[in-house]
Amino acid sequence: MSAKRTKISQKVEFKILTEEEITALIEDILSNEGSVIQALPKPDTEIQGYIISPQSCQDLLNIIMIGQKALTQFPLTKETLEQLSEPVAMPPHLAKSLKNNKNLNKQMVFLQLPILLEREKSNPKQLAWLKIAIYLTLMMYRLDKPSYYKALSVRFKLPITRSQSVYTWLKEKLPDINEGSDLRFDTLIEHFKVLSETVTASEKSKNPQKDQKQKRNQVGHIALYLELITGKKTKKAVDKEIKASEKPVLFPNNDKPVAFSLPSFINNGTKGNNTNNLEVNIPIDTNLVKYEPLDTENSSQSIKLTAFSAIPIELNNIRQPMFIEELADNLEPPIVTSIYTSNVLVKNSAPLQIKDLNLAQHSISAKEQHLVTHPSTLTPASYQEVFARFVIDADIYHKNKQLKKAETDEKSLEKLRLIKNCASVFLLSMLTATSVNWLIQPKILKKSKLFEFGKRHARLEFVLGITRQKLVFRQNKYENQYDIIKLPLPQQLLNYLVTLKKFPTSEELQVYLSSVRQDLGITYLSKQRIESSLQIILKNYVQGCNSHIADILSRVPLNQAPAMYYSSHTNEELVAFYRQAVVWLNKYEALDTGYIKKQEDFTTGSGFALKIEYVKEIFEDLQNLVLKAPSTIELFNRYSVYVWLIFCVLTGVRPNNAISHIHDIDLTVGWLMIDDKPNRAVKSHRLIPLCQALIQHLRLYLQFLSDFRHQHIHQSKVSRKIETILFELHRSGDKAEHHLLNLIAENADKVSSIQRGQVAQLLKNIIELSPYWTRHFVRTQLEKRQMPMTIINEIIGHERHLQQALGEYSSISKSQIKQQAKIFDDIATELGLTLSDKDFANKVTERLRALSL
Repeated sequence: MSAKRTKISQKVEFKILTEEEITALIEDILSNEGSVIQALPKPDTEIQGYIISPQSCQDLLNIIMIGQKALTQFPLTKETLEQLSEPVAMPPHLAKSLKNNKNLNKQMVFLQLPILLEREKSNPKQLAWLKIAIYLTLMMYRLDKPSYYKALSVRFKLPITRSQSVYTWLKEKLPDINEGSDLRFDTLIEHFKVLSETVTASEKSKNPQKDQKQKRNQVGHIALYLELITGKKTKKAVDKEIKASEKPVLFPNNDKPVAFSLPSFINNGTKGNNTNNLEVNIPIDTNLVKYEPLDTENSSQSIKLTAFSAIPIELNNIRQPMFIEELADNLEPPIVTSIYTSNVLVKNSAPLQIKDLNLAQHSISAKEQHLVTHPSTLTPASYQEVFARFVIDADIYHKNKQLKKAETDEKSLEKLRLIKNCASVFLLSMLTATSVNWLIQPKILKKSKLFEFGKRHARLEFVLGITRQKLVFRQNKYENQYDIIKLPLPQQLLNYLVTLKKFPTSEELQVYLSSVRQDLGITYLSKQRIESSLQIILKNYVQGCNSHIADILSRVPLNQAPAMYYSSHTNEELVAFYRQAVVWLNKYEALDTGYIKKQEDFTTGSGFALKIEYVKEIFEDLQNLVLKAPSTIELFNRYSVYVWLIFCVLTGVRPNNAISHIHDIDLTVGWLMIDDKPNRAVKSHRLIPLCQALIQHLRLYLQFLSDFRHQHIHQSKVSRKIETILFELHRSGDKAEHHLLNLIAENADKVSSIQRGQVAQLLKNIIELSPYWTRHFVRTQLEKRQMPMTIINEIIGHERHLQQALGEYSSISKSQIKQQAKIFDDIATELGLTLSDKDFANKVTERLRALSL
């Protein structure tokens, strides 16, 4: 028994087969499936189904040899490409099976795919993939796995013989085969794995969940078969994974799973008990490799970014009401993995994760200072020259007389139209920060909700995707009514592109861009730099604008700009910045900017950003609630929540659990060293200045703790906890973390740090929002008071990866952060939280004494 198990678990060594070995396998398959190979010149006669002539056997050998070449050769030679796409004539008795699919299914498994070669002779791509599939089925037969041998054949047969979309979709998703194609096993394995992770059901599907799973298994199993053939996985491991993938998906109480929306940049999201893993794939752009091979912005391999968030999905739970915002707020720096290879050591190679210190520091420094020598951006003059060239070539005002001349020959007209079309696409990309490849998709301008246009107007309209409050909007309470942004666009340009029947291809766009690069002498001109130009210009060259507004108007993905979900702006303000950017680009006045007129004005941004007057009312109501406490324990808890809320509002910390560790707060110097992400395994400490108002509140709270301890000295658990906080005692054997702000259980047998859900429960009659509103409030207030954006991001914790204030690449000093404490004092003053007279603290102390009598 043990010997048998050992044999099953062994990996089969992959090898390139010789003609003799392939011939022997073909004969073995045909013999086992009921056919014999008859020697010439005897006539073909039927024995147990078929007699296969030596010529047919030779044809099969040639097909399999071509398939083997395709999967082991890189780059593909011209001869191999021609052989892959060359039609193959089948013997007449096999061709009869083409009449209907039922006959096809009765044929030998090994001959079903060769029979289909006749059907697909006019489709070079399908011909090539059928030949590759025939080779793969032979290799699977070699492994003595008859069930997988048949299943692999079926995987490639059904997309051709069935008409349902759940099968036919695979034909479109198979890699194209050309000179630059890499069809080696490692690449194909990763291709099918990525497909299995990103596949979705069609919009017309009656059972999306079932169809998605079926599609996922189709390509996922192919990836496993390839891993088995190449010896990357054992038969036992593949058996186990296939068995697991075919299990029905079960949900609690037989209900459908909770539906939730992931941000648009995320192709795949997987939920675990403690984390959410969010993935985005960045494939290779083959045209960039071809036309811009030396560009430093190009990646020579496809990569996958995986970000982790420790926020569990608990919709309809008051502790987790703002899923998208909080998810973005707690994303950890992404992990980069290569999808070019399946080798684990190469895939997760350290050089993908880190850079040399000097190079990284130079890169970050250059991007922060916007040095014109940095290759990631163009010079100001280059942006303006390119913009003018696109406007002229796009001819949106019909000034190009060559297009109107009757004597212009058709070939020249076609060339001029192509230039006009390419320039129009690039111009729209430059004005909207939209991907060029996305814009040239068929009918995308009409299908997409991004563009709104008519005969006399055109707009870019996009929704930030921010969670809206359930309550009716109240202007006196909330900063923002909507989360939509409307930017005017040149109506002539958009209407022309909408009516365009044939868009230029990606390659035609690259050829046009290469000519512009050469004509203008701009070495670093590329598609990426055109697509990012609006963001760069808003951030660097528009007075009063900043990186945050640039991210909003450029629709930067959630994982790169979580601050978008914590903003508050008027649409008029955003349009004004956009107009300045277009005017700056339009230095040579090639574009008529008169279309950028005064727009409808409204406030847009976070649905949880509260007005300062309303927040002041919340604190006043909470003060009344504290003073009405019926017992000393309840007074302690309510006053602790009151100070906890002040702590959040005057620091901007994430209002998570356990955020007031006694060793993180320095009341003497006025610093808070906070690590407030729920994922404690990843350390992300940052510095926040403590304003004088907050320091005074915390000192008064410490005095309250001292008074409370004297009143409850007989309750050992309470008094010992307070003593540890007041005197920062280190007791032997005490491994617990101690926090300044705590709650006491009703029977006084437990003292624990404040939980966000407990705060929400106490405040439910005052405000129905999660305490996470404090973070939205602080960020919008800091922006209104014009705190430098880099410091806002540091204080809030939205800084870029590696640029944290305590990080090695930070450009912010402690003194710069410390100076911002006065802004928090201004906020405290407007909220009525200054304590020059200490009235409220005195009332709390009096209430404590009264309840103790």
